[in-house]
Amino acid sequence: MTRRLAFALVLAVLAATPLRAEEIGRFYLHLLQVQLLLHGYDPGPATGEMTGRTRWAVARYRQDAGLPADIDFLDVLSHLRYAAPRVMAKPRP
Repeated sequence: MTRRLAFALVLAVLAATPLRAEEIGRFYLHLLQVQLLLHGYDPGPATGEMTGRTRWAVARYRQDAGLPADIDFLDVLSHLRYAAPRVMAKPRP
Protein backbone atom coordinates (compact mmCIF):
# COMPACT_ATOMS: atom_id res chain seq x y z
CA MET A 1 0.00 0.00 0.00
CA THR A 2 2.80 2.46 0.79
CA ARG A 3 4.43 1.84 -2.59
CA ARG A 4 1.21 2.73 -4.35
CA LEU A 5 0.92 5.90 -2.32
CA ALA A 6 4.54 6.86 -3.01
CA PHE A 7 4.09 6.17 -6.71
CA ALA A 8 0.92 8.29 -6.78
CA LEU A 9 2.72 11.14 -5.03
CA VAL A 10 5.60 11.01 -7.52
CA LEU A 11 3.15 11.09 -10.43
CA ALA A 12 1.32 14.03 -8.87
CA VAL A 13 4.56 15.99 -8.43
CA LEU A 14 5.67 15.26 -11.98
CA ALA A 15 2.30 16.29 -13.35
CA ALA A 16 2.40 19.54 -11.37
CA THR A 17 5.87 20.53 -12.63
CA PRO A 18 6.08 19.93 -16.37
CA LEU A 19 9.61 19.89 -17.75
CA ARG A 20 9.35 21.05 -21.33
CA ALA A 21 12.41 20.79 -23.53
CA GLU A 22 12.11 24.48 -24.37
CA GLU A 23 12.35 25.51 -20.70
CA ILE A 24 15.33 23.25 -20.11
CA GLY A 25 17.01 24.68 -23.21
CA ARG A 26 16.41 28.24 -22.03
CA PHE A 27 17.88 27.35 -18.63
CA TYR A 28 21.11 26.05 -20.16
CA LEU A 29 21.29 28.99 -22.57
CA HIS A 30 20.97 31.34 -19.60
CA LEU A 31 23.82 29.49 -17.82
CA LEU A 32 25.93 29.67 -20.99
CA GLN A 33 25.37 33.42 -21.25
CA VAL A 34 26.23 33.98 -17.59
CA GLN A 35 29.44 31.92 -17.89
CA LEU A 36 30.45 33.80 -21.04
CA LEU A 37 29.99 37.08 -19.18
CA LEU A 38 32.10 35.82 -16.26
CA HIS A 39 34.89 34.89 -18.69
CA GLY A 40 34.91 38.32 -20.35
CA TYR A 41 32.87 37.54 -23.46
CA ASP A 42 29.79 39.65 -24.20
CA PRO A 43 26.81 37.50 -25.21
CA GLY A 44 24.32 40.30 -24.59
CA PRO A 45 21.73 40.12 -21.84
CA ALA A 46 21.42 36.73 -20.12
CA THR A 47 17.80 36.06 -21.07
CA GLY A 48 18.01 32.45 -22.18
CA GLU A 49 17.30 33.47 -25.79
CA MET A 50 19.77 32.60 -28.54
CA THR A 51 20.87 35.83 -30.20
CA GLY A 52 23.51 36.77 -32.71
CA ARG A 53 25.66 38.23 -29.94
CA THR A 54 25.50 34.95 -28.03
CA ARG A 55 26.54 32.99 -31.13
CA TRP A 56 29.38 35.45 -31.73
CA ALA A 57 30.58 35.19 -28.10
CA VAL A 58 30.50 31.37 -28.28
CA ALA A 59 32.48 31.46 -31.53
CA ARG A 60 35.10 33.74 -29.96
CA TYR A 61 35.34 31.49 -26.91
CA ARG A 62 35.72 28.40 -29.09
CA GLN A 63 38.53 30.09 -31.00
CA ASP A 64 40.34 31.31 -27.88
CA ALA A 65 39.99 27.93 -26.13
CA GLY A 66 41.08 25.96 -29.21
CA LEU A 67 37.82 24.01 -29.36
CA PRO A 68 36.57 22.47 -32.62
CA ALA A 69 33.96 24.49 -34.51
CA ASP A 70 31.40 21.65 -34.48
CA ILE A 71 31.23 21.33 -30.67
CA ASP A 72 27.71 21.93 -29.33
CA PHE A 73 26.63 24.55 -26.80
CA LEU A 74 26.38 22.14 -23.85
CA ASP A 75 30.00 21.08 -24.39
CA VAL A 76 31.01 24.75 -24.54
CA LEU A 77 29.14 25.32 -21.27
CA SER A 78 30.97 22.39 -19.67
CA HIS A 79 34.30 23.73 -20.90
CA LEU A 80 33.48 27.20 -19.56
CA ARG A 81 32.69 25.80 -16.12
CA TYR A 82 35.32 23.10 -15.68
CA ALA A 83 38.29 23.71 -17.99
CA ALA A 84 41.68 24.29 -16.45
CA PRO A 85 43.41 26.60 -17.04
CA ARG A 86 40.51 29.00 -17.28
CA VAL A 87 40.14 30.70 -20.68
CA MET A 88 39.46 34.43 -20.41
CA ALA A 89 38.68 36.88 -23.19
CA LYS A 90 41.68 38.47 -24.77
CA PRO A 91 41.59 42.23 -25.32
CA ARG A 92 40.76 42.96 -28.94
CA PRO A 93 41.32 46.22 -30.79
